[in-house]
Amino acid sequence: MSAFTLIYTRAAEVYPNDNVNIPFPNAVKSGTVSSVGAFLLIDNTVDFVALGIKVGDTVFNANTQLYALVSGVTPTQLNISLDIFLTTDDYVIYQGVNNGCYIYIPTNVALVPGQILQVETIGGDNVYIFEPPAGVFPLQVKKVLTSTTFIGGQLLAMW
Repeated sequence: MSAFTLIYTRAAEVYPNDNVNIPFPNAVKSGTVSSVGAFLLIDNTVDFVALGIKVGDTVFNANTQLYALVSGVTPTQLNISLDIFLTTDDYVIYQGVNNGCYIYIPTNVALVPGQILQVETIGGDNVYIFEPPAGVFPLQVKKVLTSTTFIGGQLLAMW
């Protein structure tokens, strides 16, 4: 069972995604894709195996703000769950598990009429909130879904 906290030690911008949980903000590698392949992250300048990248880690396309999960690892390429690299974009790889985070909604963002926040809770419930108030939303979540009208980077995940 979780408890609501008023002290947070980690935070990350939220980019809505229906397929991948909000990654825990433990960035272990960033770089630029060397060449493009379907459902691959290819970087010829790094050894992903030596870095300890493993199946289940989260890959973030820093240019398009899309996420995918690592499904296979070789020294210079990662198989990923979604085809998020169509060009030589920048990337970040995150390790760690999001066991539930809180969403912070800034005042200026909450004041926009008609805003919708749709999340998946750590219990798997899909919750739809019309015009949520500013502040920390007191529900532990693992995803902010794409039906949310807040755009990427407007919300913060806090642990």
